[in-house]
Amino acid sequence: LVGLSFFPVLEGLMAGNTSLVSLFLFTLIYLALKRRRDGVAGMLLGLELIKPQLILGLFAALVWQRRWRAVAGFLVVGLVWVALSVVLVSWQASLSYLQVLPRLTGLVFEPGFPYSLLSSVYALFLIPLGPAHFYLAMLFGSLAALALVAVLLKAWSGPWKPEAPEFDILFALTLIITCLISQYVQLHDLSILILAAILLTSYWMKSMSVPSWGMARLVFAIVWVTCWLGPLLTAFTRIPLVPVALVLTAWTCWLAVLDARTERQG
Repeated sequence: LVGLSFFPVLEGLMAGNTSLVSLFLFTLIYLALKRRRDGVAGMLLGLELIKPQLILGLFAALVWQRRWRAVAGFLVVGLVWVALSVVLVSWQASLSYLQVLPRLTGLVFEPGFPYSLLSSVYALFLIPLGPAHFYLAMLFGSLAALALVAVLLKAWSGPWKPEAPEFDILFALTLIITCLISQYVQLHDLSILILAAILLTSYWMKSMSVPSWGMARLVFAIVWVTCWLGPLLTAFTRIPLVPVALVLTAWTCWLAVLDARTERQG
């Protein structure tokens, strides 16, 4: 019920989007990984190929951690999706998709496209620079996305311990960075951040100091407000506020990872 106050959820429902399905799948993936059922988690991530822009962060983390059962489960489900497209549509469906894919990068500047709903780090450059500087904006966006992926992999360095409280912070950080690193992430895709907020809130209330928990609540409030008002302000000012709030959230989560490691080592 609290999640219904989060505007990305409402926007997804109004648009008839599958964003809540993604939230459900990532919740099941988290539970499967916590129970060390990597193969099941990988297959569930394969189901998330209905929104391929949301698989990048977690897939990169699984490969980085050499969770090969999860990777194999993902690939199996991916092949099933391809087979279904061949059987139910045509053998040319996948080839046509690959041919059209490069042209999707310019979709943001098509007439009528709701560019103010873009929420990834690419929006920080695409929206202010506009179509006249499209390739420059893509270059800056790609560099920023690569930097965020490097931060994510750095965070996942170390032993794989799903039972540890630190795992919850890492999974939350993965969801946040996932929303930032893909160009085609819109506001409704941020529905998966409900899971990230639950994991972070649970961790902070159990383990962190009062000042840290206060900072976390401030960051969550900023995200909540910018998701309501950010798209409207972006449409008038061409200043994307939502990705700025997400970067701030990722930074706060990264500090929590460092604090957790310091506490563990101490």
